[in-house]
Amino acid sequence: MNGTALSLLTFAALWLMQVAIPGPNFARVSEATFAHSRALGMKTATGTAAANASWCLIALAGATAVAQDPLFGPLLRLAGALYFGIYGCQLLYRSFRPRTAARAAVNSVTAFRSGYLTGIVSPQAGLFFASALTNILSPLRDWTVVTVVVAITAGVTLAWYAVVTLLLATPPARAWYERRRPIIERALGLILLSAAIRMVAGAVATGLIATP
Repeated sequence: MNGTALSLLTFAALWLMQVAIPGPNFARVSEATFAHSRALGMKTATGTAAANASWCLIALAGATAVAQDPLFGPLLRLAGALYFGIYGCQLLYRSFRPRTAARAAVNSVTAFRSGYLTGIVSPQAGLFFASALTNILSPLRDWTVVTVVVAITAGVTLAWYAVVTLLLATPPARAWYERRRPIIERALGLILLSAAIRMVAGAVATGLIATP
């Protein structure tokens, strides 16, 4: 095995560990699968994979410095905090509504869009790629390797969520969800709100938001 192949395998393993950490993307895909169907969960995951691939391409272009820019980086974090905060509050609000309440209509386009937005407003993926590609696969001048890196990013994301949605969509899992829907929605809402709080804290730490 040559050095490039080993580096690609290392990158894939590290990215799998990053994707597997429960966070906003996991909350979004899980909620779509539980509340609607595995098909819509995978459409959401496809949007997440596209967002991750976008961050990977941004990193490959050397533009991830914007995520660390003294002005733009904190603004990006605040935008993500607002998005996650609103979605988290929606889940918390819905968890207190009757089970018979009508659910908002969701189709493939809206599912993909929600997955993409959740992934693209979170700068953590960009920071991961900036670090991993610099330390593991630097320099990247071969377009074949670049293509493989982007394919690994999207492929690992989709493979992970294919397993997740398959498990969550089984009859026992769906029955478990229906029995514990309010608790699950509150847990997912809290995951998103905690992500929003961490992003605001990051903006405060950079000095974008003045503290008394």
